[in-house]
Amino acid sequence: PGPAVKEPSFRVLSGFPGIGKSELVRQVGAQLDLPIVKINMQQFASNSPDVVKMFLSQLKEDTAPFISEQKKFILLFEELDKVFEISPKGEVVD
Repeated sequence: PGPAVKEPSFRVLSGFPGIGKSELVRQVGAQLDLPIVKINMQQFASNSPDVVKMFLSQLKEDTAPFISEQKKFILLFEELDKVFEISPKGEVVD
C-alpha cells in the first residue's frame, strides 16, 4: 500500500468585520511557514448560473501548484458572507 492519506484540517473563524480574523490567519501562516491561498468570495456574489463554475475554476487555478507538489497551504476565503447577500433572484438581501 502507498503512503497514508491524511485528511485536511478545517477551521472556521467567524465574527464581526475588523476583529482580526484574516490577520490571525496570516500570523498562523507565518508561524507555521505555510503559504496562504486567498480567495475573495465577494467576486462570486452573483445569481449567474456560471458562478459555481467560476468559483471552482478559481479554486483549482489558485491551489493547483500546491496540490500537484503535495505541499501544505492555508486556504483563506475572504468576505464569505458576501456570497449570501444575493438572493437566487439577484436581489440584495438585508
